[in-house]
Amino acid sequence: MPKATSIIITLVLSFFCASLAFADTINMNFTADNEVTFAGLYSSAGQLVSAFTLPYAAGNLAGNWEQAYSGSLNVTLQHDTTYYLVVAAQNYTPNSLAYQSLAGGSPSLTNPVAFLGDFTVTSPFLNATYASSAAWYAMGADISPTAAAPGSLTMPLANAVDYGSNSATNTLWYGVNGNSDVSGIAGTDQWIGAGPFPGDDSPSLLVAAEFTTDLPAQAPEPATLALLGLGLLGAGWLKRRA
Repeated sequence: MPKATSIIITLVLSFFCASLAFADTINMNFTADNEVTFAGLYSSAGQLVSAFTLPYAAGNLAGNWEQAYSGSLNVTLQHDTTYYLVVAAQNYTPNSLAYQSLAGGSPSLTNPVAFLGDFTVTSPFLNATYASSAAWYAMGADISPTAAAPGSLTMPLANAVDYGSNSATNTLWYGVNGNSDVSGIAGTDQWIGAGPFPGDDSPSLLVAAEFTTDLPAQAPEPATLALLGLGLLGAGWLKRRA
């Protein structure tokens, strides 16, 4: 093959492959009663893939459950693979070490732990939003308030209990929050936890949303295909001249 033809084919193929490159991102809006300890993306085997950087210091009572927070991950997702988006919520109750060591004051006898939020996965393998709901998994736990996202953990695999939507006026969180929902989070997102309404006062809560990627959903752009065709035609023309 003539050198000129080889160069053109290499350039065309490089351009074509570059056009298929992508960035997988996961964005979240969230809060928890009383605080989010950690959040991250895990494999189906419970291994940490990537952890969210929280906008406050976990365990310092800086997380205000009446306020929405946000975070994002830039990750490389594999196709046909199952992942879990996991969040740990920290509670402050009489049986919570976090409360005893950090909160001070007199805790209420019943202080439900719950999570509210959503994750949006943007990828050629999957484009979907996972709003917190009874479709998530949840379980009560006892997690250190200063813990970072652990390298491995046991996934909660019991269905969450639906406490009611962010905009529902009959939920505990709506009334305590000055008769308002948490702004910055969709009104249809659900307060979820490990126990029935009005809630389980477990020291901590693990919640997880499961998703499985598929084959790439994005086809090459028409312009990309056209350029590839022109490149191959040019390579054929040069070959005939050689």
